Amino acid sequence: MIQIPLKKYPDYSFKITIDGDLYVFNIRWNDAYEFWALTIQDKNNVELMTNVRMVINSNLFHEKRGLGLPGGDLFLVNTQSTKLEAGFDNILDYALVYSE
Repeated sequence: MIQIPLKKYPDYSFKITIDGDLYVFNIRWNDAYEFWALTIQDKNNVELMTNVRMVINSNLFHEKRGLGLPGGDLFLVNTQSTKLEAGFDNILDYALVYSE
């Protein structure tokens, strides 16, 4: 299991190695609709998933199998035991969790 802490920046990217492969995660706050979105690229900057809404306890890879993404599951989880939806002001209470 890999736990990826989140930052309170409206738009940021980082590189991460999962299952031996390098990926670029871009996390962006959608101010108009008030949700966090995730875009993932492979090491060649090919987008594997684009602007997927980050919904708590929902597998973000659910409908993306076989598209070059890692074979496990990716969830947005609340690490502070509250059940609020992830907003701009409380994103530090959340993490992305990858498990095989």
